[in-house]
Amino acid sequence: MFTVVIKRQEVLPVKDQLCYDPARMIPVANSNNERFAFLKERIFAAALDLGLPLGLWVILALLDFPVVGMLLNTTLILGRDGFAGQSLGKRWKNLIAVNVYSDQPISFGHSALRNLFIAVPVLGLVMALVEGVLMIRDPDYRRLGDQFAGTTVVSNLEDSDGV
Repeated sequence: MFTVVIKRQEVLPVKDQLCYDPARMIPVANSNNERFAFLKERIFAAALDLGLPLGLWVILALLDFPVVGMLLNTTLILGRDGFAGQSLGKRWKNLIAVNVYSDQPISFGHSALRNLFIAVPVLGLVMALVEGVLMIRDPDYRRLGDQFAGTTVVSNLEDSDGV
């Protein structure tokens, strides 16, 4: 029979932003200003991550390749967090998507699951807004895709000086 012992670590400060509870893998806001700062960074990173594929899709549609643009857009959105848990926007804002159970950066499979709701070309824009509202209201700052895939986004403690 196995006995699992989980050592609870103390909350660590992250550069005047949020604290991070490694045992629960969620950011811990000490004030409303810190909560707003973290959410602002996530929204900025998401805007960059969604804006680039959408812009590429529009350019390809204007060049009479709308289907290629749609497929490329969907692929880029599904896999955007699969690079060691960081998309371009997350890397720039020093955030990382992690698996809530293993404490590790997510893989391409988890990235596809967490971004499935926003990858559908037209419905994705509406779902991105819905997920943003759900993320703001959630006490653990998790959007619907995070809950579905068992992931969350935290400040990257490994590289707290920026990229």
